[in-house]
Amino acid sequence: MVRSSIVALAVGSLLATGAPQVLASSSPREPVPAGPFSIPAAPEGPCPFEIDVSIVTNREYQQVFTDASGNVSRILITGNLVWATTNADTGTTRTWEISGPATLVPNDDGTLTITARGRSILFNFNPEFALLLIGRTVVDAAVRPDGLFDFTLRSTDGQRQDLCTILA
Repeated sequence: MVRSSIVALAVGSLLATGAPQVLASSSPREPVPAGPFSIPAAPEGPCPFEIDVSIVTNREYQQVFTDASGNVSRILITGNLVWATTNADTGTTRTWEISGPATLVPNDDGTLTITARGRSILFNFNPEFALLLIGRTVVDAAVRPDGLFDFTLRSTDGQRQDLCTILA
């Protein structure tokens, strides 16, 4: 996952509704909206250059699970997602199939645990990194006041590649 723009939409609904309890129901599958966005250059962003992200394919869906009280207990994101990432300074572009899937679970402290299986891209701002992750990855995500995320990488059993180096 773990997919910054898509995760942002899911995080909002998770954090607004509280912590998990007993699983009670789930919503129908709904499309996950996604649009182009940019990651700023350092010092605000993780790379020495701005990264422009465009959506090549978005056939992702989310299913929201709630507990008996109606609080969101987890969100499951599945489907096909392809991004093109571009170094805004040089025009170097790489296309990535990052379909996950991913599960998002709210924690009692207001953070979110994201478990991504398959390919995902993380843009982190504290400390700075931009990673292409291949394999099962577990991160904790805290929403910053500007709406971006600070990720703590808990575990990964696959490859990690520095997206800044790839696009440089």
